[in-house]
Amino acid sequence: MRRLALAVAVLAAPASAQAIFRWTDQHGEVHYTDDPATVPRGAKVETTEGEALTVVPAAPAPPPKRKATTPAPPAKPASPAQRGPIEVRLARLEVEVSPEDQRYITDSLQRALESPQLATWGPLRQSVDVVIAPGSRMGAEAFGMAVGLNVMLLRAPNDTPHVLALPYELTAVHELAHLLEHQTAGLTRPRWFAEGFASYVTGDTRAASLDDVAWWVVHEGGARPLERMFSTPGACDVHVAYAIARQALVFLVEKIGEAGIKRMFELRAGGATFEAAFQKVAELSVDEFQSQFTQWLRPHYSRLSARRRRPGPARGERSPPPR
Repeated sequence: MRRLALAVAVLAAPASAQAIFRWTDQHGEVHYTDDPATVPRGAKVETTEGEALTVVPAAPAPPPKRKATTPAPPAKPASPAQRGPIEVRLARLEVEVSPEDQRYITDSLQRALESPQLATWGPLRQSVDVVIAPGSRMGAEAFGMAVGLNVMLLRAPNDTPHVLALPYELTAVHELAHLLEHQTAGLTRPRWFAEGFASYVTGDTRAASLDDVAWWVVHEGGARPLERMFSTPGACDVHVAYAIARQALVFLVEKIGEAGIKRMFELRAGGATFEAAFQKVAELSVDEFQSQFTQWLRPHYSRLSARRRRPGPARGERSPPPR
Protein backbone atom coordinates (compact mmCIF):
# COMPACT_ATOMS: atom_id res chain seq x y z
CA MET A 1 0.00 0.00 0.00
CA ARG A 2 2.89 2.41 0.82
CA ARG A 3 4.36 1.72 -2.64
CA LEU A 4 1.07 2.45 -4.34
CA ALA A 5 0.52 5.60 -2.25
CA LEU A 6 3.94 6.91 -3.18
CA ALA A 7 3.28 6.28 -6.88
CA VAL A 8 0.02 8.16 -6.69
CA ALA A 9 1.72 11.00 -4.82
CA VAL A 10 4.39 11.30 -7.50
CA LEU A 11 1.79 11.55 -10.23
CA ALA A 12 -0.08 14.19 -8.28
CA ALA A 13 2.99 16.23 -7.24
CA PRO A 14 3.24 19.78 -8.66
CA ALA A 15 6.22 20.73 -10.80
CA SER A 16 7.43 23.13 -8.01
CA ALA A 17 8.58 20.10 -6.02
CA GLN A 18 11.58 19.92 -8.36
CA ALA A 19 11.72 16.11 -8.13
CA ILE A 20 13.71 14.45 -10.90
CA PHE A 21 12.69 11.04 -12.25
CA ARG A 22 14.98 8.57 -13.96
CA TRP A 23 14.12 5.42 -15.91
CA THR A 24 15.74 3.11 -18.44
CA ASP A 25 13.98 2.15 -21.64
CA GLN A 26 13.95 -1.21 -23.40
CA HIS A 27 17.12 -0.31 -25.34
CA GLY A 28 19.08 0.44 -22.17
CA GLU A 29 19.06 4.22 -22.60
CA VAL A 30 18.58 6.25 -19.39
CA HIS A 31 16.05 9.08 -19.35
CA TYR A 32 15.47 11.96 -16.89
CA THR A 33 12.43 14.18 -16.44
CA ASP A 34 10.82 16.43 -13.87
CA ASP A 35 7.36 15.71 -15.30
CA PRO A 36 6.09 12.31 -14.22
CA ALA A 37 3.37 12.48 -16.86
CA THR A 38 6.04 11.85 -19.53
CA VAL A 39 7.22 8.63 -17.94
CA PRO A 40 5.93 5.62 -19.91
CA ARG A 41 3.20 3.78 -18.13
CA GLY A 42 4.53 0.80 -16.19
CA ALA A 43 8.16 1.94 -16.28
CA LYS A 44 10.22 1.55 -13.13
CA VAL A 45 11.62 4.93 -12.09
CA GLU A 46 13.87 6.35 -9.39
CA THR A 47 13.73 9.79 -7.82
CA THR A 48 16.65 11.88 -6.78
CA GLU A 49 15.65 11.08 -3.25
CA GLY A 50 16.40 7.40 -3.79
CA GLU A 51 12.84 6.09 -3.84
CA ALA A 52 12.18 3.38 -6.36
CA LEU A 53 8.65 3.78 -7.71
CA THR A 54 6.51 2.29 -10.44
CA VAL A 55 4.32 4.70 -12.26
CA VAL A 56 0.72 3.61 -11.92
CA PRO A 57 -0.66 2.68 -15.36
CA ALA A 58 -3.93 4.10 -16.54
CA ALA A 59 -6.96 1.94 -15.90
CA PRO A 60 -7.58 -0.31 -18.85
CA ALA A 61 -10.41 0.79 -21.07
CA PRO A 62 -13.49 -1.40 -20.74
CA PRO A 63 -13.97 -3.83 -23.61
CA PRO A 64 -16.42 -2.68 -26.24
CA LYS A 65 -19.89 -3.89 -25.72
CA ARG A 66 -20.81 -6.70 -28.08
CA LYS A 67 -24.24 -7.21 -29.37
CA ALA A 68 -25.72 -10.36 -27.98
CA THR A 69 -26.22 -13.00 -30.65
CA THR A 70 -27.87 -16.39 -30.63
CA PRO A 71 -25.16 -19.05 -30.69
CA ALA A 72 -24.97 -20.79 -34.04
CA PRO A 73 -25.86 -24.49 -34.03
CA PRO A 74 -22.88 -26.82 -34.21
CA ALA A 75 -21.83 -27.52 -37.76
CA LYS A 76 -22.70 -30.93 -39.11
CA PRO A 77 -19.74 -33.06 -40.16
CA ALA A 78 -19.07 -32.75 -43.83
CA SER A 79 -20.54 -35.60 -45.79
CA PRO A 80 -18.10 -37.70 -47.80
CA ALA A 81 -17.66 -36.71 -51.39
CA GLN A 82 -20.13 -38.38 -53.69
CA ARG A 83 -18.42 -40.87 -55.93
CA GLY A 84 -19.04 -40.85 -59.66
CA PRO A 85 -21.54 -43.14 -61.33
CA ILE A 86 -20.82 -46.86 -61.24
CA GLU A 87 -20.00 -48.14 -64.71
CA VAL A 88 -19.29 -51.46 -66.38
CA ARG A 89 -17.01 -50.39 -69.18
CA LEU A 90 -15.24 -52.20 -71.99
CA ALA A 91 -11.60 -51.53 -71.13
CA ARG A 92 -9.57 -53.72 -73.49
CA LEU A 93 -9.86 -56.14 -76.40
CA GLU A 94 -7.30 -58.95 -76.36
CA VAL A 95 -8.94 -60.73 -79.26
CA GLU A 96 -10.26 -59.34 -82.50
CA VAL A 97 -13.99 -58.64 -82.62
CA SER A 98 -16.11 -57.05 -85.29
CA PRO A 99 -17.62 -53.57 -84.80
CA GLU A 100 -21.05 -55.23 -84.57
CA ASP A 101 -19.85 -57.58 -81.82
CA GLN A 102 -18.25 -54.69 -79.96
CA ARG A 103 -21.56 -52.82 -79.94
CA TYR A 104 -23.31 -56.01 -78.84
CA ILE A 105 -20.83 -56.41 -75.97
CA THR A 106 -21.29 -52.81 -74.84
CA ASP A 107 -25.08 -53.05 -74.94
CA SER A 108 -25.06 -56.38 -73.08
CA LEU A 109 -22.83 -54.99 -70.34
CA GLN A 110 -25.14 -52.02 -69.80
CA ARG A 111 -28.19 -54.28 -69.60
CA ALA A 112 -26.35 -56.53 -67.15
CA LEU A 113 -25.53 -53.56 -64.90
CA GLU A 114 -29.20 -52.51 -64.93
CA SER A 115 -30.63 -56.03 -64.54
CA PRO A 116 -33.22 -56.53 -61.78
CA GLN A 117 -31.50 -59.75 -60.69
CA LEU A 118 -28.36 -57.81 -59.78
CA ALA A 119 -30.28 -54.85 -58.32
CA THR A 120 -31.70 -57.14 -55.60
CA TRP A 121 -28.17 -57.56 -54.24
CA GLY A 122 -26.52 -54.32 -55.37
CA PRO A 123 -25.30 -51.77 -55.75
CA LEU A 124 -21.75 -52.38 -56.85
CA ARG A 125 -19.26 -50.34 -54.84
CA GLN A 126 -16.78 -49.84 -57.68
CA SER A 127 -16.90 -49.54 -61.44
CA VAL A 128 -15.86 -52.63 -63.38
CA ASP A 129 -13.36 -52.87 -66.24
CA VAL A 130 -14.18 -55.58 -68.78
CA VAL A 131 -11.51 -57.33 -70.83
CA ILE A 132 -12.50 -59.45 -73.82
CA ALA A 133 -9.90 -62.19 -73.48
CA PRO A 134 -9.04 -65.49 -75.13
CA GLY A 135 -10.30 -68.69 -73.54
CA SER A 136 -6.75 -69.66 -72.60
CA ARG A 137 -6.88 -67.04 -69.82
CA MET A 138 -9.98 -68.60 -68.27
CA GLY A 139 -9.86 -72.35 -68.83
CA ALA A 140 -11.59 -74.60 -71.31
CA GLU A 141 -15.06 -74.49 -69.75
CA ALA A 142 -15.21 -70.93 -68.43
CA PHE A 143 -17.02 -68.24 -70.37
CA GLY A 144 -16.02 -65.50 -67.94
CA MET A 145 -13.97 -64.79 -64.84
CA ALA A 146 -14.12 -62.23 -62.03
CA VAL A 147 -10.67 -60.97 -61.03
CA GLY A 148 -10.11 -59.09 -57.78
CA LEU A 149 -12.63 -56.38 -56.97
CA ASN A 150 -13.31 -54.73 -60.31
CA VAL A 151 -12.06 -56.66 -63.34
CA MET A 152 -14.12 -59.04 -65.46
CA LEU A 153 -12.74 -61.28 -68.21
CA LEU A 154 -15.21 -62.39 -70.88
CA ARG A 155 -14.87 -64.42 -74.02
CA ALA A 156 -15.81 -62.89 -77.33
CA PRO A 157 -19.44 -63.54 -78.33
CA ASN A 158 -18.39 -66.01 -81.04
CA ASP A 159 -16.08 -67.94 -78.69
CA THR A 160 -18.48 -69.76 -76.36
CA PRO A 161 -16.95 -72.87 -74.78
CA HIS A 162 -20.02 -75.13 -74.88
CA VAL A 163 -23.65 -75.25 -75.92
CA LEU A 164 -24.81 -74.52 -72.37
CA ALA A 165 -23.12 -71.13 -72.31
CA LEU A 166 -25.39 -68.39 -71.03
CA PRO A 167 -26.61 -65.59 -73.27
CA TYR A 168 -23.99 -62.85 -73.22
CA GLU A 169 -25.97 -60.53 -70.97
CA LEU A 170 -26.53 -63.27 -68.37
CA THR A 171 -22.87 -64.23 -68.58
CA ALA A 172 -22.04 -60.66 -67.57
CA VAL A 173 -24.64 -60.77 -64.75
CA HIS A 174 -23.03 -63.99 -63.44
CA GLU A 175 -19.57 -62.40 -63.29
CA LEU A 176 -20.92 -59.13 -61.89
CA ALA A 177 -22.53 -61.16 -59.10
CA HIS A 178 -19.07 -62.50 -58.25
CA LEU A 179 -17.62 -58.98 -58.21
CA LEU A 180 -20.50 -57.66 -56.13
CA GLU A 181 -19.77 -60.33 -53.51
CA HIS A 182 -16.04 -59.51 -53.69
CA GLN A 183 -16.73 -55.80 -53.13
CA THR A 184 -19.36 -56.37 -50.44
CA ALA A 185 -17.97 -59.24 -48.39
CA GLY A 186 -14.49 -60.16 -49.60
CA LEU A 187 -12.96 -62.83 -51.80
CA THR A 188 -12.44 -65.62 -49.26
CA ARG A 189 -15.23 -68.22 -49.44
CA PRO A 190 -15.61 -71.76 -50.79
CA ARG A 191 -16.11 -72.11 -54.51
CA TRP A 192 -19.44 -73.91 -54.13
CA PHE A 193 -20.86 -70.83 -52.41
CA ALA A 194 -19.33 -68.40 -54.92
CA GLU A 195 -20.66 -70.26 -57.95
CA GLY A 196 -23.94 -71.04 -56.23
CA PHE A 197 -24.54 -67.38 -55.39
CA ALA A 198 -23.69 -66.15 -58.89
CA SER A 199 -25.89 -68.84 -60.48
CA TYR A 200 -28.71 -68.03 -58.05
CA VAL A 201 -28.51 -64.33 -58.92
CA THR A 202 -28.49 -65.13 -62.63
CA GLY A 203 -31.45 -67.49 -62.31
CA ASP A 204 -30.02 -70.02 -64.74
CA THR A 205 -31.48 -73.52 -64.34
CA ARG A 206 -30.35 -75.11 -67.61
CA ALA A 207 -27.13 -76.80 -66.52
CA ALA A 208 -28.66 -79.98 -65.06
CA SER A 209 -31.95 -81.25 -63.65
CA LEU A 210 -32.70 -81.61 -59.95
CA ASP A 211 -32.61 -85.39 -60.39
CA ASP A 212 -29.12 -85.16 -61.90
CA VAL A 213 -28.08 -83.03 -58.93
CA ALA A 214 -29.53 -85.55 -56.47
CA TRP A 215 -27.89 -88.52 -58.20
CA TRP A 216 -24.40 -87.08 -57.97
CA VAL A 217 -24.72 -85.66 -54.41
CA VAL A 218 -26.19 -88.84 -52.91
CA HIS A 219 -24.39 -91.43 -55.02
CA GLU A 220 -20.99 -89.77 -55.59
CA GLY A 221 -20.67 -86.79 -53.26
CA GLY A 222 -19.65 -88.45 -50.00
CA ALA A 223 -19.79 -86.64 -46.66
CA ARG A 224 -18.85 -83.25 -48.12
CA PRO A 225 -20.29 -83.17 -51.64
CA LEU A 226 -20.17 -79.38 -52.02
CA GLU A 227 -16.45 -79.32 -51.34
CA ARG A 228 -15.62 -82.47 -53.31
CA MET A 229 -17.28 -81.50 -56.59
CA PHE A 230 -14.85 -78.61 -57.21
CA SER A 231 -11.77 -79.71 -55.23
CA THR A 232 -11.37 -83.20 -56.76
CA PRO A 233 -10.44 -82.95 -60.46
CA GLY A 234 -12.79 -84.91 -62.69
CA ALA A 235 -15.09 -85.85 -59.81
CA CYS A 236 -18.10 -84.01 -61.23
CA ASP A 237 -19.14 -82.77 -64.65
CA VAL A 238 -18.82 -78.98 -64.64
CA HIS A 239 -22.45 -78.43 -65.68
CA VAL A 240 -23.71 -80.66 -62.90
CA ALA A 241 -21.35 -78.98 -60.42
CA TYR A 242 -22.77 -75.54 -61.21
CA ALA A 243 -26.30 -76.90 -60.90
CA ILE A 244 -25.44 -78.45 -57.52
CA ALA A 245 -23.96 -75.16 -56.29
CA ARG A 246 -27.06 -73.25 -57.36
CA GLN A 247 -29.36 -75.82 -55.73
CA ALA A 248 -27.36 -75.55 -52.52
CA LEU A 249 -28.03 -71.79 -52.50
CA VAL A 250 -31.73 -72.41 -53.13
CA PHE A 251 -31.76 -74.74 -50.12
CA LEU A 252 -29.83 -72.22 -48.00
CA VAL A 253 -32.19 -69.38 -48.94
CA GLU A 254 -35.13 -71.57 -47.90
CA LYS A 255 -33.52 -71.81 -44.45
CA ILE A 256 -32.28 -68.24 -43.85
CA GLY A 257 -33.82 -66.12 -46.63
CA GLU A 258 -32.02 -63.70 -48.88
CA ALA A 259 -31.73 -61.38 -45.89
CA GLY A 260 -29.66 -64.08 -44.21
CA ILE A 261 -27.26 -64.20 -47.16
CA LYS A 262 -26.85 -60.42 -46.95
CA ARG A 263 -26.26 -60.71 -43.20
CA MET A 264 -23.48 -63.21 -43.90
CA PHE A 265 -21.95 -60.67 -46.27
CA GLU A 266 -22.05 -58.01 -43.53
CA LEU A 267 -20.36 -60.30 -41.02
CA ARG A 268 -17.64 -61.22 -43.50
CA ALA A 269 -17.12 -57.54 -44.33
CA GLY A 270 -16.66 -56.98 -40.59
CA GLY A 271 -13.84 -59.53 -40.44
CA ALA A 272 -15.63 -62.83 -39.75
CA THR A 273 -14.53 -65.92 -41.65
CA PHE A 274 -16.99 -67.54 -44.02
CA GLU A 275 -17.43 -70.48 -41.63
CA ALA A 276 -18.06 -68.20 -38.64
CA ALA A 277 -20.56 -66.05 -40.55
CA PHE A 278 -22.33 -69.17 -41.83
CA GLN A 279 -22.57 -70.65 -38.33
CA LYS A 280 -23.85 -67.36 -36.89
CA VAL A 281 -26.64 -66.88 -39.44
CA ALA A 282 -27.64 -70.45 -40.34
CA GLU A 283 -27.09 -71.76 -36.78
CA LEU A 284 -25.31 -74.86 -38.06
CA SER A 285 -21.87 -75.63 -39.41
CA VAL A 286 -21.03 -75.95 -43.10
CA ASP A 287 -20.57 -79.72 -42.63
CA GLU A 288 -24.01 -80.00 -40.99
CA PHE A 289 -25.49 -78.00 -43.85
CA GLN A 290 -24.01 -80.38 -46.43
CA SER A 291 -25.49 -83.33 -44.56
CA GLN A 292 -28.93 -81.71 -44.48
CA PHE A 293 -28.64 -80.79 -48.17
CA THR A 294 -27.94 -84.42 -49.03
CA GLN A 295 -30.99 -85.60 -47.08
CA TRP A 296 -33.12 -82.93 -48.77
CA LEU A 297 -32.17 -84.37 -52.18
CA ARG A 298 -32.78 -88.05 -51.36
CA PRO A 299 -36.39 -88.18 -52.62
CA HIS A 300 -35.19 -87.03 -56.05
CA TYR A 301 -32.39 -89.61 -55.98
CA SER A 302 -34.92 -92.37 -55.27
CA ARG A 303 -37.10 -91.38 -58.23
CA LEU A 304 -34.12 -91.20 -60.52
CA SER A 305 -32.88 -94.60 -59.27
CA ALA A 306 -36.26 -96.13 -60.05
CA ARG A 307 -36.20 -94.80 -63.60
CA ARG A 308 -32.66 -96.04 -64.11
CA ARG A 309 -33.62 -99.51 -62.92
CA ARG A 310 -36.44 -99.45 -65.42
CA PRO A 311 -34.98 -97.80 -68.53
CA GLY A 312 -38.09 -98.13 -70.69
CA PRO A 313 -41.82 -98.88 -70.28
CA ALA A 314 -42.94 -102.51 -70.54
CA ARG A 315 -45.34 -103.54 -73.26
CA GLY A 316 -48.73 -101.97 -72.66
CA GLU A 317 -47.39 -99.36 -70.19
CA ARG A 318 -47.50 -95.66 -70.79
CA SER A 319 -44.41 -93.57 -70.40
CA PRO A 320 -44.54 -91.09 -67.52
CA PRO A 321 -45.43 -87.59 -68.64
CA PRO A 322 -42.48 -85.26 -69.12
CA ARG A 323 -41.71 -83.03 -66.13
